[in-house]
Amino acid sequence: MFLYSDDRRMTDFRQQFLALDKLLRKHRNYWHCQPFVNAPEWADKVDFLNEIDDDRIHLAQASDSALLQLFQGQFPELCEHIAELSTIPARQSETPSHTPPFVPGRKWQQIESFANCIKPLSHPTLEWCCGKAHLSRYLSQLSASEAHGLEIDAALVAAGNALAQKAQQPVHLIQMDVLDSPAVHHISSKCHVVGLHACGGLHRKLLTDATAQQAARLSYSPCCYHKFLDRAFQALSAEGQNSELQLTLADLRTAVRQNSTAGSAERRRHHQQQRWRLGFDELQRELRQVDQYLPTPPLPASALQQDFEYYCRLLGEQKKLHLPAGINFSAFEQRGRERYRAVIRQELIRALFRRPLELWLVLDQILFLQTAGYHCELTSFCPQSVTPRNLLVDAYRQH
Repeated sequence: MFLYSDDRRMTDFRQQFLALDKLLRKHRNYWHCQPFVNAPEWADKVDFLNEIDDDRIHLAQASDSALLQLFQGQFPELCEHIAELSTIPARQSETPSHTPPFVPGRKWQQIESFANCIKPLSHPTLEWCCGKAHLSRYLSQLSASEAHGLEIDAALVAAGNALAQKAQQPVHLIQMDVLDSPAVHHISSKCHVVGLHACGGLHRKLLTDATAQQAARLSYSPCCYHKFLDRAFQALSAEGQNSELQLTLADLRTAVRQNSTAGSAERRRHHQQQRWRLGFDELQRELRQVDQYLPTPPLPASALQQDFEYYCRLLGEQKKLHLPAGINFSAFEQRGRERYRAVIRQELIRALFRRPLELWLVLDQILFLQTAGYHCELTSFCPQSVTPRNLLVDAYRQH
């Protein structure tokens, strides 16, 4: 197991990274595919899931432990290996307090858990992509010191500064696109840079800027690894750059294909949308006489409140595809429903590798930080039921 010992010495992150790299290379055909677009060559390996009811399938989509349990009988050695490589120690957090009226409940749980896991605070904090700076204000309470935040949205900056002023807290937000070069000048060697769920290129910029300025400490939880990348993904560490994986943006999306926090109404809308998209895909293949997936633009939520025929004709207009009279829309809707039932089961074996992929990405960042002279710790700061993106990297500059 790759766990911390009692004295919390640093784990061998490089060994864990290389083991994950080997696992992902060996089983690449299972996760480097898109069942929604075309049935994978190994589709028959999940035929046993046809006997599993949809409720258990949806539970496995939301929970890594339920997912491993579902495949344990079919792939015992693989599941055991994934569980071993994906085990991350959890930091103990204090019981959440009363949620402020201006912060959604689950978001406040994330803020409190994250903040309590990085105590004690020894330096002024700079929050990366801070929004209204709810985290910064809470950290300022914990440390009784000033805090700053960088945020691109002017309305959020104004609202955050107003909240800080009302509470008489030493928190100041600055309007700034962190992807621009000047952002680096807000970091100093006496600075503690924090980031809760800064997406993709945003948290990568946090790492490169903070290490360039030799920030005293970095504490961040990465999210949505595929977003805000201006070019193809490139690993940060030497080990990642030498890997044969060469991940695509679609692969990076696989790492975050999990939603354990959506409400029942949101899940129903998602399932309906996916069934209708696949029903339209069956239709367009027949009309075009091309057995190939046709990417479609997102439609407004109101389209789902109409019937399937309306949905298809709207997509047809978007794709300049003529839909003649006499189409049996009920039949194509049923085909979409059947195909979706197969797709969500095929997606599950792909999902087995979502946590290994995410850890590969995070460990690549940790190896980069270690090379830059930082002592790093990797833990989970809250349960996945609070947020599936629950990894916390805490890095201290070594002197």
